[in-house]
Amino acid sequence: MRLPHAYQDFDIIKIDTEGAEIPIMLRLRQRLVRTTTILLESYSDTDRRMIDALLRTTHFLWNAAASPHRGALCYVHRAQAPNTLPYRTGH
Repeated sequence: MRLPHAYQDFDIIKIDTEGAEIPIMLRLRQRLVRTTTILLESYSDTDRRMIDALLRTTHFLWNAAASPHRGALCYVHRAQAPNTLPYRTGH
């Protein structure tokens, strides 16, 4: 299904698919690079590293809840904030 042009870009995308985040991110790659904020979950260190690799050039980790390697993650587009800010962890 192709979305109308008015729905091609998003400010926020949340991906919560119980472990299928990576394949979905690969499918949405062109849309994700234009998205301001991406919220998702990681279930392993491997997933977290893959997510970081997919988003590294366009986004930085703004917030990681629970731990930086497992849990809820929030990435923000580099154009929206200084890329020198470290991620914040919440408990």
